[in-house]
Amino acid sequence: MAHQPGCGKSTGFHDHGGANGAFSVVWGALDECVAPRSGSRRRAAVTQGRVRAFGPHYVHDVRNTAKDSVAVSLHAYSPPLSAMTRYDLTPAGWSSPPRKTQENW
Repeated sequence: MAHQPGCGKSTGFHDHGGANGAFSVVWGALDECVAPRSGSRRRAAVTQGRVRAFGPHYVHDVRNTAKDSVAVSLHAYSPPLSAMTRYDLTPAGWSSPPRKTQENW
């Protein structure tokens, strides 16, 4: 799956429905914020050519913080991505609406 976030755009915090996955930036740069169930959030720059891999319970937000450039990333999942949950982070922890499936992405 290719993803092309415009300037200032974000995926929002989400998981990958139990799938393992990886993504690589092929153009530009992205910022990733990881939100573990316990502990503090971690931010990392993901630049062109870098690969980020993750397991099935990984929750993150990926954003393009550039003011004047799009970014392009390539994503792969195993098993194939069939559902995902979006999350809001509150002082009390994660809050999530109903799980999204391929039919309602």
